[in-house]
Amino acid sequence: MVSFRLVCNVALQQIRQFSCSRKLMDISTVAVIGSGIMGSGIAQVSATAGFHVSIVDQSDEILNKAKKNIEASLTRVAKKKFADDTSKAESFITNIMKNIEVNTSVAEAVKEADLCIEAITENLDLKIKMFEIMDKNARK
Repeated sequence: MVSFRLVCNVALQQIRQFSCSRKLMDISTVAVIGSGIMGSGIAQVSATAGFHVSIVDQSDEILNKAKKNIEASLTRVAKKKFADDTSKAESFITNIMKNIEVNTSVAEAVKEADLCIEAITENLDLKIKMFEIMDKNARK
């Protein structure tokens, strides 16, 4: 009779081949298309995790606002995390913000990205156009 442990080990080996975490180490650059609340949050979390992030939106004005919002959010985190050490708080913010760049070109941003994340407004025509640009320019 086959033991339960043996069956579980075989099943686990089969499941691991489909695991997303196996490829996580291959990701170093993330393109986030859209810099609203969702896109900025994704960019912040990705940059905090050490990924190089390129945020894409329609204009430099919108992108600068997104960067300011991310920096303000990181400032709140740093105040809690490093309440007694402003030097560490500033370093924390600076090191994360170094990982973030902005771009107004979807095509440019996705060329070097290992992972592309769409976070634009819920407009189907706009999303279709954006995905066509991504499909044409992203690495295969």
